[in-house]
Amino acid sequence: NSLSRAFEEKLLAYNIPHIMYNGFKFFERQEIKNVLAYLTAIVNPDDNVSFARIINFPKRGIGATTIATAKEISDTLNISLFQVFKTADEYEKLKRSSQKLIEFTQMIESFSKLLSQESMSSVFISLLNETGYKTYIETTEKEKAEERLQNLDELNSNLIRYTEENPEGELSDFLEEVALLTDIDNYNSDSDTVVLMTLHASKGLEFPVVFI
Repeated sequence: NSLSRAFEEKLLAYNIPHIMYNGFKFFERQEIKNVLAYLTAIVNPDDNVSFARIINFPKRGIGATTIATAKEISDTLNISLFQVFKTADEYEKLKRSSQKLIEFTQMIESFSKLLSQESMSSVFISLLNETGYKTYIETTEKEKAEERLQNLDELNSNLIRYTEENPEGELSDFLEEVALLTDIDNYNSDSDTVVLMTLHASKGLEFPVVFI
């Protein structure tokens, strides 16, 4: 399953409609969406949607009440959640949690700084380790850990390949390409399509042609 992205990319490149049977397309998988949210926040910390997704994932002791308060301040002052977190010690309602909030923004900023010095792949690996996401998968999602980690390895391979094919490309360019591919994926699944699945899933189903 972790190798599906390579097939998806080629099918998209040749405008061949396709669907995933009994599974999510690569960029719709939970672990991929989570890490992409981190990468988006590194490039643009003021992206509230991405920032909100990663605030407490994996859990880092930032409670729902604190997040709700921060969102309220964000909406009232018309500033991003990141900016609220970064200056949390200036708000009375956030002072008790301010250290954790500020430390989180500092971590995001450290990745941004690392991105200017290291490859996208290096930042990706540092992100998995320093956020505790890799450990989270290994310890709390044991049944699916191997599959999820394989998917993350495949995403890293995508980053490496993108860098090789686009030496001047930046992380923001990669994320834009991902967004475009995700949009293209939303075609009419009722049309005549190639169906991607594991060999196991194809047994017993009626298809005129099966490629392995």
